[in-house]
Amino acid sequence: WDISSQRKVKSFVAHEKAVTAVSWSANGKFLASGSEDCNLCVWNATSYNLVKRFQGHGGAVTAISWTSDSKTVASGAKDKTIRLWSAVTWQEMKKLEGHQGGIASLCWSSDDKLLISGS
Repeated sequence: WDISSQRKVKSFVAHEKAVTAVSWSANGKFLASGSEDCNLCVWNATSYNLVKRFQGHGGAVTAISWTSDSKTVASGAKDKTIRLWSAVTWQEMKKLEGHQGGIASLCWSSDDKLLISGS
């Protein structure tokens, strides 16, 4: 949405089910969307083209957070896991487990050394 004109700028089509989370990278180059289809999609923020569809979660992706350098995006899901994905190599970096419930929120510390999660 363009806030000043109150008009829709673009619709993104790639998910097979409802979108449940979105996040803009800090450098403004990427958009990420998570969905009930268990996928995390990363889009080019200029061309609006799909860059990568990350698969691996076993539940809806409900939280997304980018590091301040925009090199890593974290996704949290109803499957109680957090996954870290590289926006450089476009590969999964880590899978974090230990929550008792689905992930509801994610946020990186200002130095990108800690990731806080809520479920």
